Amino acid sequence: PEVCDWIRELARTVTVDYGYEYIKLDGANGQGMSPLGILADPRVSNGEAMRNGLKAFKTGMKEGTFLLNACLFGLSLGIADGMRIGDDVGGRWDGSKIAKHHGERDCFNGPGEVLRAIAATLNRCHQHKKLWINDPDYLVVRQKGSNSELSYEEAQSWASVVGLSNGLVMLSDKLPELAPERVELLEKVLPHYKHAAVPLDFFRKNVPSFYALKVGNKTEEWQVICIINVDYPTRAREYILDFQEAGLAADKEYHIFDFWQSEYKGVFSNLYKVSLPPHCCQVIAVKQKQPLPQILATDIHITCGGLEIESSEFKDNTLAVKTANLGRSSNIFVFIPDGFMPENGLIKQSYNVWKSEVKLDGKVVKYKFHSK
Repeated sequence: PEVCDWIRELARTVTVDYGYEYIKLDGANGQGMSPLGILADPRVSNGEAMRNGLKAFKTGMKEGTFLLNACLFGLSLGIADGMRIGDDVGGRWDGSKIAKHHGERDCFNGPGEVLRAIAATLNRCHQHKKLWINDPDYLVVRQKGSNSELSYEEAQSWASVVGLSNGLVMLSDKLPELAPERVELLEKVLPHYKHAAVPLDFFRKNVPSFYALKVGNKTEEWQVICIINVDYPTRAREYILDFQEAGLAADKEYHIFDFWQSEYKGVFSNLYKVSLPPHCCQVIAVKQKQPLPQILATDIHITCGGLEIESSEFKDNTLAVKTANLGRSSNIFVFIPDGFMPENGLIKQSYNVWKSEVKLDGKVVKYKFHSK
């Protein structure tokens, strides 16, 4: 009891006297369960003693303070607000260049890697908002030469997974050193959408390849799916997205838009195939085809409209788009079927695809059309 009293007072001191509102128990990878400790009450197991300590710390914290734990999943249930769900991330893709016994070493001076963080995020999605808030570990996107080995594509893959996960986010780069294209990765995956993506091939692979997020606004629903090449041996691979597995209708046609490349891929039914180089991903918006002009996606946020577009409606030959007030600008991509021609505000990008740059200020943007 005296130890628990001391732990409660420690939590009160840190959160009330010092004013901290976010507490992370880090490096706590099992030492509390060590058999070397001596329990005051031998009738209490190591696990019960550890849980009593966690409870004491939680009850001593100021109300509203967030407790993130980094170990002991089972013992943290009902106590931790957030949980680190995997090993350390770092400025490298994997540990293939860390052969300490052979003298090899890459240019990241830490122990972490992106691949195992991706694996943890995808494979432990079922815990998120059911047991606690998942913490996938830091969002790292920094370029080579800045304590990093990450290529742009590798950083993009990790940013995409974190951006669709809905879990905790803490940036772990020296922001003034980030190259502009790396800053843009952060801007396009934050803030989080209100829901989390789920892997479509969970249990079938050690690390899933399809990560799907259901997105919607007041007038329509669609899916954003990240297809990622994390497979060994490292090589380019072809991936086939089964629409029915993603909950899409087998008898419908769907537009597919590549978010990162701002490229319209076409209309597909049943299946979508893509070839990806190693460590790369493709994030696509999958939206049911309509016989009228419709929004395909935006290029400012990974949800392709989930945050920045509140509604859209085609009526009286006018496409009315209600934007959210984000204080930023974005390109909106519109599919215009044969038989319609825009009269204002749209620039042709490719066959049937037009775009418009709009300010996201909470106002309604209207595009007028006439029949050919």
